Amino acid sequence: MLVLRRAKCTAITGGVASATSKCDNLISSANTNTADAWGDRMTTRTFASALLSAILIAVFLNTVVSSAATPPTNVGITDFQAAWLAGVTYNPGDVVTYNGSSYIALKQSSRLIPAGHPGNWALLDAAGATGPAGPAGPPGPAGSVGPAGATGATGATGATGAPGSTGPAGPQGATGPQGPQGPSGVANVGSVSATVEMCVAGSVQPTSALVYMPGHAFSGYSDPTTGAFTFDNVPGGSYSVVAEQPGNSSESATVPSVSVASGSTTNLGTIDISNYQTDSANCGSCGVACSGGGSCVGGSCTTVCTGGQTNCDGTCTSLQTDPNNCGACANRCTSGQACVASVCTLACTGGQTNCSGTCTSLQTNPSNCGACGIACNSNNGIAACQAGTCTISCSPGFANCDDNASNGCEVNLQTDANNCGACGNRCTTGQSCTASVCH
Repeated sequence: MLVLRRAKCTAITGGVASATSKCDNLISSANTNTADAWGDRMTTRTFASALLSAILIAVFLNTVVSSAATPPTNVGITDFQAAWLAGVTYNPGDVVTYNGSSYIALKQSSRLIPAGHPGNWALLDAAGATGPAGPAGPPGPAGSVGPAGATGATGATGATGAPGSTGPAGPQGATGPQGPQGPSGVANVGSVSATVEMCVAGSVQPTSALVYMPGHAFSGYSDPTTGAFTFDNVPGGSYSVVAEQPGNSSESATVPSVSVASGSTTNLGTIDISNYQTDSANCGSCGVACSGGGSCVGGSCTTVCTGGQTNCDGTCTSLQTDPNNCGACANRCTSGQACVASVCTLACTGGQTNCSGTCTSLQTNPSNCGACGIACNSNNGIAACQAGTCTISCSPGFANCDDNASNGCEVNLQTDANNCGACGNRCTTGQSCTASVCH
């Protein structure tokens, strides 16, 4: 496409500008170039592009301005070569653009830039002022992520954190070697002795028992025949002595605060290990047995009740029904009350039942028919309770067609087409029941 600037239409004739010759030469040159351009480019460009080129040439040919420079020789415009290129040889009359200005070749040249070589090039039109900046284009795509930077220097050491919680205790270490024997001290020991007895077959007899001092290395068995035992070399001090039947700690006794003095024997006398607190064969003392299957509680015989009964003052009774022990021993109901389910309630007679504090007959009361709270339905009739069963007498025009008194007289014989005038009397299709008659 031909590129045209607002160049001056001037022929160079010995330094004198002639408007007529300028336009004639320019028109001749432009017509020649335009014809060549039309011949070469119509085969590849659209009609619209060719039309645009013709319009631009016409605008150029009609623009005549004053001369910008006067070259020293007579040179006419012969060809427009667009932008100047270093590798191209330009002939006199060739017009090029360079850095926004238009130049005409005065003589054949190549590799000589138009600016700065007035012997080879003449300025036709200087570059115009820079136009305003166009609108910013859309942002380009984001560039790829650059390589990771070098690792920075190690920061300063932070402050010491708070101490952690104490860990679990480690395993116990091995026992160290035994130390050397110490020097002999002054003897300060005494002895403890006693006889152990137990109730057997109704009499207290000497027995063999395990005897020990809790927390100290003194233990042994009493003599099975005499029941006697002695602990020697007991350091002076205060101790507890326990004696118990082997394998049965319930038969045991403890003697507290046993004082031992240096060089003396402390005799505890007789230690009876019999269980007189809970042994029903020896309740309270040896040979006292609880009768009637009673149990021994705190050294006293008590009566053992069965069948859900409770021992109240030695008597087995039901806390569910006993008005003298209703819900608990000695909880007495007032006169006229009965104990029902451990609660004192109104006592009813004559076959009546207490329903919500009122004595009533479950055989005849329609509000409590058969059981408290069962009310007979009086829908469209009069309800009654007979022998604990609800019945109903229907009002005129109504009937109990399903023989279920719980829903009363559920059918209106005057309007029900399935029971018109009587239960089961159905009107034919399309008929209705009016005043107990099908129509």
